[in-house]
Amino acid sequence: MLVITRRYGKQTVIRCGEHEITLSVREFHGNQVKLCIEAPEPVDVLREELAEAVIENPGRRGKYARVNRDPSGLRGHDIKG
Repeated sequence: MLVITRRYGKQTVIRCGEHEITLSVREFHGNQVKLCIEAPEPVDVLREELAEAVIENPGRRGKYARVNRDPSGLRGHDIKG
């Protein structure tokens, strides 16, 4: 596991094959952090508990999470199935 420190607004880029994922800290309050995650369409971005649910129910994958891919919105949306 790689642990890094980033200042507010700074980005981290992860390259995996042909895909590039960008992470940045949007805001933080107490022990919660809001992350902005920009990823190409074929890459699923899921919270840990949703990823585990997808493993248990692979046929319902699209119902668990959708991500607003519009960079101006920068909001992810979780849908509980």
